[in-house]
Amino acid sequence: MVFIPVSADGGLYISIDRWGDPPAHRGGDDGSGRPVPGRVLARLLTHAHTDHTGGLSGAWARDGPGTPIYCSPATAAFLGHASKWPALAERGAFVTVTPGDCLAVVDSTGAGADENGPPLATVEVLDGNHCPVRG
Repeated sequence: MVFIPVSADGGLYISIDRWGDPPAHRGGDDGSGRPVPGRVLARLLTHAHTDHTGGLSGAWARDGPGTPIYCSPATAAFLGHASKWPALAERGAFVTVTPGDCLAVVDSTGAGADENGPPLATVEVLDGNHCPVRG
């Protein structure tokens, strides 16, 4: 449950099982040097245990409608049917990934990297075998 900075100024983050606000950083666009809120580019949900979903709600929109929540197909299916989170499934918040997938984390606003340049970070999806699903 951590925020991982992916930009040189510390203002852009990947979140793993953490649903609060990221830390503020120095150096807003106005050049004032005052702390400004950090921004999360992607949320990764490792599994649907309550100690990893605390703070997640059906109204989750803190990062804006385009910020994906990456999770396994089983986790997305469970959360989409759970009474607390159908709104997230309906708005397409869950993007399913499987072991071996590689995610390219980019800033869709273009503020954090050149649109044609390399991603700010890549994340390889691994199977931790913590919550095996039996079919």
